[in-house]
Amino acid sequence: SKTAADAGKLVTEQARRMLEPAQSTVRQLGFDPLASATTLEERLQRIYVLSEELAVNELVSAIYVGYDNGDFVLARPLDRPEMRRRFEAPPMANFLVQTVTQQANGSRLGEYRFFTANGEEVERRLQADYDFDPRTRPWYQAGIESGASALSPPYVFFTTQQVGITLSQRSRSGHSVIGIDVVLDDLATSLGDLRMTPRTQLALVNAQHEVLAYPDMA
Repeated sequence: SKTAADAGKLVTEQARRMLEPAQSTVRQLGFDPLASATTLEERLQRIYVLSEELAVNELVSAIYVGYDNGDFVLARPLDRPEMRRRFEAPPMANFLVQTVTQQANGSRLGEYRFFTANGEEVERRLQADYDFDPRTRPWYQAGIESGASALSPPYVFFTTQQVGITLSQRSRSGHSVIGIDVVLDDLATSLGDLRMTPRTQLALVNAQHEVLAYPDMA
């Protein structure tokens, strides 16, 4: 009983250490010029802020900003082979920036841009089928309504197929919402390290009896 209780405390502490950096990043980005930028050019000038955060926190799957006019900008790392294959990433690319921008004629332009670790753009692709509206997403609505940092229930990310959570918060200007996807893979791995016997099975379960993490995430 004591061993099980101690394991629970260790997992709780690890989960806290995972979430605190992401919560801090969400708050800081709410004050960054990126959150209030009105043109694509202004937003791309601040992309290095997102890429640096992705470089130092391997648990972050994506960082993005949704604007009140429906514009959207997202940065994601390309360190996973399956991600490189999915987006057919150029060999030199280290991360991808996905954007949706309202045009003067009312149309919406979707684009993919591939960057090196030094922030050099190596390829730009028009994506006619990429018409994502952040205002329809639960993370955006939660951020707008709460004002403070909102935490989603765990779910499977559409693009990476990893299990994780989304943190979101309204920007200081109130015209955008910042979101960060945090994967739970490391939390699941740590459960395997806490096994008391070779055949012990551990799972992290919430109050709704949903499994959040399990050593074999497949």
